[in-house]
Amino acid sequence: MDSFEDLLAKARTGSPEAWDQMWTQYGPHLLRVARRRLSRHLQAKAGESDLVQETFLQAHQDFPQFHGQTEGELKAWFAHILLHNITDFERRYREAKKRRLAVEESLAQKDPLAPTLSPPAEALEREEMEAFRGALRRLNARDRQILRLRMNEGLPFNQIGTQMGLSEAGTRSLWYRAIQRLARKLEFFRNDR
Repeated sequence: MDSFEDLLAKARTGSPEAWDQMWTQYGPHLLRVARRRLSRHLQAKAGESDLVQETFLQAHQDFPQFHGQTEGELKAWFAHILLHNITDFERRYREAKKRRLAVEESLAQKDPLAPTLSPPAEALEREEMEAFRGALRRLNARDRQILRLRMNEGLPFNQIGTQMGLSEAGTRSLWYRAIQRLARKLEFFRNDR
């Protein structure tokens, strides 16, 4: 395992190995932060792992803006992005809930037998997570597979390579390119709304 200084230098050059090492080292910490910070009733609306993955992708995309030199600064930067994402999700949820209540009140005034929750109101609650999932859906099947195996199932590259018929080095390269494509599609998806 690289020293923190080596890891940081490699990450600044875009090294897939460095980003994988950061995911391995800091992903569990971010997941614990998300579990502590995200209110329990919202955990059913957005999984902590989805928010952590979104945070990691955003950090990867915005890494040129990180000017810290210590591990503490990097962890704080990751946590700052995660907490911002959680706050945004909670704000959007509250706004969607207010809109849903307004729709429910309007429906109740017109027809007491009308449904209390419309599909569009439910969709508003999941807007940000849908942006992430929409970007995922726009990836090809191979990119989705490697991201799922690495990020959701936590498999090491050699096992992913065996499943996908690739060498370990080829798997690392494919994973890094998939992360880059996902970040670009996520940015396009957000700008396209």
